[in-house]
Amino acid sequence: MSEQFCTFWLNNIYFGINVQHVQEVIRSQVITRVPLAPPDVCGLINLRGQIIPVIDLQKRLNIGTQEHLSDSQLKHESDFSRYLADPSPNLSPGRREALISPPSLVGKGAGGLGFLHDVKTQKHESGFNIVVYFDNEVVSLLVDDVGDVLEFSENTFQLPPATLKGRMRQVLAGAYPLSEGFLLVVDTEKILNIK
Repeated sequence: MSEQFCTFWLNNIYFGINVQHVQEVIRSQVITRVPLAPPDVCGLINLRGQIIPVIDLQKRLNIGTQEHLSDSQLKHESDFSRYLADPSPNLSPGRREALISPPSLVGKGAGGLGFLHDVKTQKHESGFNIVVYFDNEVVSLLVDDVGDVLEFSENTFQLPPATLKGRMRQVLAGAYPLSEGFLLVVDTEKILNIK
């Protein structure tokens, strides 16, 4: 019997995840940060209307400090007319602005930014998002690069060594030997539920 794995790299380490849990692989997404999220949760992405949390696997596994994301880009709306279903041409510009952002709300709220707050978004500079699902939960895993789908015979699978410590030990299911090195297999359930 054999198993197939979607392969990827993190900090020049070769990993695999069972293809049965991979929904799709996508490139460069705009990530919206979530206040008070754990350090290994980058934020959220919008994938065709579905809101998906993004996990930075390097941070989750404590295997590197490479920065995936560029400097913060503040996204600030100054013209809200596009949110109106049918802006009336009969209103004077001053009257139309009053309907869009009422004077009583302008300048209120945190930082004096009005009733609409700036949203911090970050553009993923390079790499990929592997969208995985497990137990009705969909999550995007941020990785450096993706490889091929490889198939291995189950009888070549090796358990992780007992000397392995830390988070890697918690999420590593085992490894398959390659001609040079190993393919480290992460356990999808454990990678999503690690505390």
